[in-house]
Amino acid sequence: MASDCDDKNYISALAAFKNRVLYANVSYDRILPCKNRFFNYWLSPLKLSLLLFLFFVFLIFLVPDMVGWRTSSLRREKNLIKPSHRSLDGYKHIVNVEYCSPVSSEGPHFPSKAARAKEAAQRSPNRENTEEYHQMMEEEMLHGLQKVGWKKVDVNFHSSFWPYSAHNNIHVKNEWLHNAGAGVIAHVADSIKQQESRPCLPANL
Repeated sequence: MASDCDDKNYISALAAFKNRVLYANVSYDRILPCKNRFFNYWLSPLKLSLLLFLFFVFLIFLVPDMVGWRTSSLRREKNLIKPSHRSLDGYKHIVNVEYCSPVSSEGPHFPSKAARAKEAAQRSPNRENTEEYHQMMEEEMLHGLQKVGWKKVDVNFHSSFWPYSAHNNIHVKNEWLHNAGAGVIAHVADSIKQQESRPCLPANL
């Protein structure tokens, strides 16, 4: 989904939008394998707090980040800078907003090579084969999605009560558990209101 192919005009459709905005957690982006209904109806606040504490201790020491800031913000490793801990005025936990123009580049386009790398990773699964395939796919994704302009919004929940729930905080999955993301939701709402007055982010396909 990083290029137009046959009758599947993914990038062209993406370029048709007047504004394209992405929100990315700079850290602590993990997915919690749980259901809100279980939390809301079967656990008291005290039991829930204890359970979450033990679960987050497990995450901190045993589980690596599941969603990286680099890929979710469409950046390469060399383009990452030390994230700020200071929120923008009026939007708690939003630490940076960057406007990125489209990048015109033929770049790598190697579906056949990627298919061979995927086959090798599946046939002989090892770290080298898997990393080669993932790096190839990541570069293909970046070249495709950077053909259109983006507004990138970086979010840092380092000071929130449950920073390790950043994946759910960023969209306030549960009003009680993940209300740290209220500033992000406010920013989304204000961006929608102001989009008519902002310049378009052009595409260069």
